[in-house]
Amino acid sequence: MRIPARHTITPLERALHMLGESTVEQCPICIKKLRDDAYEILSREFGVGKIVHANDQFLFKKSSHCPQCLVVHRTAQKGKSDADIEYALPEIVFRYHTPTNFLAGIAKKDFTDEAIAAQIASLGHGQLILLSYQIIAFRYGDGDSFAFSPNENALTIHCKILQIKKANATSSQ
Repeated sequence: MRIPARHTITPLERALHMLGESTVEQCPICIKKLRDDAYEILSREFGVGKIVHANDQFLFKKSSHCPQCLVVHRTAQKGKSDADIEYALPEIVFRYHTPTNFLAGIAKKDFTDEAIAAQIASLGHGQLILLSYQIIAFRYGDGDSFAFSPNENALTIHCKILQIKKANATSSQ
């Protein structure tokens, strides 16, 4: 992965670049190394139990393909590998669970309250929101709280939504 000089990236950005690069890499050993290194970083960034209060780090919107998912609103980002091959950074998806819609491996204590889920369901298409959330355990992922789908180029982080609020007009990503 090539990072422009004088550009500092966060650990999360570094992990996203590694996952993106792994989708275009041809060497199976290199793919495994890129993903393993990314998963190590992501395990620190999205540790089970971590609570994040609504802030402008991420703006979210409803997913068009998953009713229980919120995607991070951002412009499409690309990177280039050391071999000068362009790749797309993965979409970041936050998946929440309710008593009526959950995946195997999610504990009942980690379900999002139905009232909050109803608030999310009532959001308009493309409406941006801020979230307070808690990272929850997902037993069947690539890390304790997340899974990466190389075919979809999507990183799904499992969470319990604690609160939502509309993003103000000056919030941007």
